[in-house]
Amino acid sequence: MPNQLDDLLKHPLEQAPAGYFSRIRIIPDLFSDEVLNVGVGVIGADGRRHARVITAPGRLECLYGDAADNLVELAQLGARAFQDDVAQPSPNIALSEPRPFYNMDPETALATFFRDQVTVAIAQRQSAERPEPVKTEQLRAKVYQLLRIKGEFMNVDGLIPQSPLTIVQTEKGPRTVRIPLQSISAAAGLESADYSGPSIRVHLLDTLLDIEYAAEARGFRKLGLFIARPAREMPEKKMLEIDNAIDHVVWRAPRHCRVEVERDLDVLTDKILDWADLKAA
Repeated sequence: MPNQLDDLLKHPLEQAPAGYFSRIRIIPDLFSDEVLNVGVGVIGADGRRHARVITAPGRLECLYGDAADNLVELAQLGARAFQDDVAQPSPNIALSEPRPFYNMDPETALATFFRDQVTVAIAQRQSAERPEPVKTEQLRAKVYQLLRIKGEFMNVDGLIPQSPLTIVQTEKGPRTVRIPLQSISAAAGLESADYSGPSIRVHLLDTLLDIEYAAEARGFRKLGLFIARPAREMPEKKMLEIDNAIDHVVWRAPRHCRVEVERDLDVLTDKILDWADLKAA
């Protein structure tokens, strides 16, 4: 591949360039000055400008977690600025010095240089058909649906709140808490673990605090924390990061708080019904 690329960039005798290309780069942290190639811009001999940048986090998600989405947005801004021939809108976006290319049209150049220069997009191409992550709001909607199906002849309506948000009084004043599973004397959290490790820890800690505040204010005798591990296939290293993040938090749960971690939502739903003293249909 290097020899082929050298041929495309070689200056043939008495031949004008077919155009010029620049790498579109992101500097995630201005302090560290780390630079990532996230796209390519091409200017044809006729002056027309073309740009192609990443449209999904790809490998960046492994490095930056949920913050990778912000880098994708920066890449899109960089592409538009290049195409419009205006200054880049952020100091976190930079262009490499333009280099001439030969022996191919601008469209071919754009595809070739993007493939060879933007390595963070490789994971995106390889896993284009992978299932999307199931975030917490989607998870709750699926579990609520399963609860209604499995608990068709049970009183599950009292388990599913009209609104998970409620205000409770604490020693420091009123606090808004989120309780997705609740009854007269019980409260439980319901969370997806289909996030990066740091995000999982934050979400689970917030959930534990919410149910503990609710228990103290309302006198709840029964608490629960139900966590859905990702059902989609993912690298072993990523799954270990998720499991470590869950372990980091669940040991902090009160003794009277039932904690369940399941990959299968059917099984998780059955355990919620059992916790609520409702038997599955």
